[in-house]
Amino acid sequence: MTRPGPWSFRSGRSVRTQLATWPFAGVKGPRSKPRPRCAERNHDTAGTLARVQAGIQRLTGPGRWWRLGVVVLAFAGLAYGSTIGTDYHFPFGPLSQYAGRIDSTGGEVVSTYVTAEVEIPALQVTEPGGPAPVAEVEVQLKQTKVGLGRADIEGHVGDIVKDPSMLQALARAQRKLEPNAIPFKKLFLKQDTQLLENGKAIGPMSTKVLATWVVR
Repeated sequence: MTRPGPWSFRSGRSVRTQLATWPFAGVKGPRSKPRPRCAERNHDTAGTLARVQAGIQRLTGPGRWWRLGVVVLAFAGLAYGSTIGTDYHFPFGPLSQYAGRIDSTGGEVVSTYVTAEVEIPALQVTEPGGPAPVAEVEVQLKQTKVGLGRADIEGHVGDIVKDPSMLQALARAQRKLEPNAIPFKKLFLKQDTQLLENGKAIGPMSTKVLATWVVR
């Protein structure tokens, strides 16, 4: 006769008695911690709202009016600068040097830049006693080089055309920022224009000299 295993029920004994004799019958499992009562959480919602409302300071009549006046003046400045203003009206100006649209067909890509006429150093002169040869180089329009960036020049092309002496500021800044650099003798404001067709450049690029200034 087969001996019953530890998990087998024996006939003639009650189920409760047999369960009590099973392995691990007296072992108690881990108990979960009791959840705190709602009253113990101390959620004083009404008191919290009362304290928040007590700390709120409402605007007075004059406070409302001067804030409204500032908003109206700001919108008026933006409207003026966007319609008839210029880049001089920063921060309300149109900032036209950063905005623009070019048609993919029939449009023109315009690049504005400055070149300078400089003398080649004496060590490179091949004819002793003769005049130093000159060369035309493109000016690096950077704050650290000539005190102005390309956007500054592009935003004032019309002013420079009317008064080419404004280019003197580039030579003055170069002498101060780069005293060891070859000084400018003459400055040229130029523009390259490229025609587009279906988004691609067609034809030769045209170059136009807009202003010339002899450095003093």
